[in-house]
Amino acid sequence: MIKISPKLAHLPTIDICEVDDFQGELKDLSEKNYKKLRRSLEKYGVTFPVFVWLNPDTGRYMMFDGHQRRRFFQEEYPFGFEYPYLEIEAHNEQEAAEKLMLFNSQYGSITKDGYDEFVARYNISDGFVRELTTLDNLIDFSPSSFSAIGADEQESSDDPGLSDAGEVTYRVEVICLNEREQQALYEQLTGDGYQCKILTL
Repeated sequence: MIKISPKLAHLPTIDICEVDDFQGELKDLSEKNYKKLRRSLEKYGVTFPVFVWLNPDTGRYMMFDGHQRRRFFQEEYPFGFEYPYLEIEAHNEQEAAEKLMLFNSQYGSITKDGYDEFVARYNISDGFVRELTTLDNLIDFSPSSFSAIGADEQESSDDPGLSDAGEVTYRVEVICLNEREQQALYEQLTGDGYQCKILTL
């Protein structure tokens, strides 16, 4: 059962599964990020409210922010889930749509230097970033974590780096610290479209 932070107890709640969609196809949720969202909710519970807008023409609430959380609860809690919310003020659908665009605008950008400084300051692990966030593209892979197969090694290897058609393939071997990190990296790379296989040596 997903827990709700007691810090949100003062807010009204609404069945998030019954809130009408508003943004349509504005955003997509990949299978990889759906799994990350699920893991984050299972680990931390509900820590942020959703934002909704009451449509004066229909008298129904529309999802302003939290569409991906709404999708998660619709799939995982088909009988409903009471979720804390805050209401957005907008006089009509046009104004609500404009405010939705403002809400989704990221005026600031995360820089690589800023990311590195932040995770170092608060000792945030690469595993946390990979498993629970969408910032895994900012992770540095240490050169010591890679090993290249040289020509001499390829000649003596049972797997010489050739495809079934006899064409050269290009590979990277990553040494993980543990099985959990191995699995997380495998899911990340396969989710990005790479062909991978897991080896335990």
